[in-house]
Amino acid sequence: MRRFSLAALTLSLAVVFALALTFAYVSFADHHEKGAKDDGKMMEGVHKDDVTLKGTLYCLLPGKGGEVQTIVSAGPCDHLGPHAHVLLVEREQEGYVYAVQGSEEAITKMEKRTGDRKNFELKGKVGGSQRAWTITVD
Repeated sequence: MRRFSLAALTLSLAVVFALALTFAYVSFADHHEKGAKDDGKMMEGVHKDDVTLKGTLYCLLPGKGGEVQTIVSAGPCDHLGPHAHVLLVEREQEGYVYAVQGSEEAITKMEKRTGDRKNFELKGKVGGSQRAWTITVD
């Protein structure tokens, strides 16, 4: 009898714990769903397709002594050799940095685009959180 009541108590506690976790997850997901704005404002912990961002495109080039050299190219940057890119988007007097990623074809196409790098427009999938943001270009 004592084993039965101990098993029933353990099972009851497990069910209560599972329900508490479910409630916490649903509440957390609902909070972040409401935090995602369609107007392009900063999104928290979400992934969003077909987003267009406009900002300054920085090239991150390997420098001497293991340092990183940042430049804003005056035109296509495909001639600079392999390098990374970030997009600085300024909204509401704050700056947000997005790491640019994508297939080699998509990055090469982006690098060959002409025009101003200070008003550079990228379209892709945005993901991340308050600590790290990415845009995956198509």
